[in-house]
Amino acid sequence: MKVSDAERSGNIFYSYAILFMLLVLSFAALIGLKYWQTHTELPVNSKARIDQIKSKLFSVFMAILTNFINFILSHSIELLANVEKHKTKSDRLTSLIFKIIVTQTINTAFVYYIIWLITPSNPLGKAGLV
Repeated sequence: MKVSDAERSGNIFYSYAILFMLLVLSFAALIGLKYWQTHTELPVNSKARIDQIKSKLFSVFMAILTNFINFILSHSIELLANVEKHKTKSDRLTSLIFKIIVTQTINTAFVYYIIWLITPSNPLGKAGLV
């Protein structure tokens, strides 16, 4: 079955739209977790050590969530590449590599930067990594 260039372009557009929505969901999940981290309060008589452990657990959970989302993104991209109906295998591989690199870079680096811009905190401070 032949696929017209217009239909192929439409499929590629839908593929990018779906990836954009997945990145927005990733951002929402991570910003929600960061919000939860900064707004959960322990009782006044709790020790500073508990705050450090809580902070580290949130940081570890955010890293695990990022890796899980990257896994979902890579599998989604592979499924979407089949839907796009590329003319050649080289076009398909080019699309796969480009989308995986861009989406995982955005999800791993830029999302955390945007979160830091929204809720600036010292990564080595009280609510940070250390």
